[in-house]
Amino acid sequence: MSVRATWQFSLELIIHNKLLHSPHRTMNASEASMFYVPFYGALASFCYPLQINFTFPINFTEYAGELSTFLMQQTPFQDGRPHVMALGKIEREMRAVGYPIIPRSHLHHMVFVGIEQEINDEYRKFYTSGLAPLIVAPYPSYGHLLGTSGTISTYLETLYREPRNVFILLAASTRRSNPFRVILLDQFAKSATRVSYTDYFSTRYNGSMTDTIWLQTEECNNQHENETVSWMKRSVFCLQPPGDSPTRKSFYDAVVAGCIPVIFRGNSHVIYPFETKLNYASFTVSINETEVVHKHVTRILAPFKTIHREKVKTMQQGILNVLPWLQYNYPPDHNSGPDALDMILQEIVHKFNI
Repeated sequence: MSVRATWQFSLELIIHNKLLHSPHRTMNASEASMFYVPFYGALASFCYPLQINFTFPINFTEYAGELSTFLMQQTPFQDGRPHVMALGKIEREMRAVGYPIIPRSHLHHMVFVGIEQEINDEYRKFYTSGLAPLIVAPYPSYGHLLGTSGTISTYLETLYREPRNVFILLAASTRRSNPFRVILLDQFAKSATRVSYTDYFSTRYNGSMTDTIWLQTEECNNQHENETVSWMKRSVFCLQPPGDSPTRKSFYDAVVAGCIPVIFRGNSHVIYPFETKLNYASFTVSINETEVVHKHVTRILAPFKTIHREKVKTMQQGILNVLPWLQYNYPPDHNSGPDALDMILQEIVHKFNI
């Protein structure tokens, strides 16, 4: 596995680059079943509010308008043929006022691929009238399976050979972005650390299982991604509380590292990638948020302590079954094995009935 500093906003770059190297690509427009639009909307949106320091400031509304004008001048688009675009920010932000890339009525035969679908039904109804649903794709994780199918098989076969001596890991920054997250951070405060797995256990490990660890992640630290993945590869369960939005990139970091993700359910259903094809119950633990509120960390531990070792092994096998589909292989060439892009393309084919 290759560990790289890939963030959620990398989705546009990754999908574009992988499609450029895809064996399905054709340079003959008449042969194409669908067209990919390499518009880096999420990356461009970052420039808009920060344009004070730019020599050539970007007005995102005008930028998106230029794209629409260009597309409407192209014959395949005029003919209503399927078009696809990736969005590296969550759906709510890409539909927000000032970033109007999605709510354009003439893009009705455009399918968007993004990392999170809005969970508020009323909000979605207001902004998505007449538009195709968003295809939810995995966040780009830090970990990427390498190259050929043989290399991938070797990684999967060896993923659980090393001991996992952290029972529950919470990898999260100290940001207190929502009330539920605050409760969880407070409950894990006594087990907080910022050091690497190796440094921590070189002085503290006595051979027994450590119940809880809060790895306080520092996103500007150059080694942050390596340290996070190292901790996850030695942990059994990885907590995934909501952050700034209901979903987390850390969920996919955990999967690639073989750490069983623990999802906290609220009042709304959160859509995860490829739900019709992947059985999330087979490799995740789901807990109602109300079960955690006001409880001490030892009581949070209680339900996990009742999970039988064989059940843990079954969930770990479930991770092995889905892992390739929830990450993006590296390098992104046509010789790499199956990954999330294959599932995304299947979803697109289904949406357009190609």
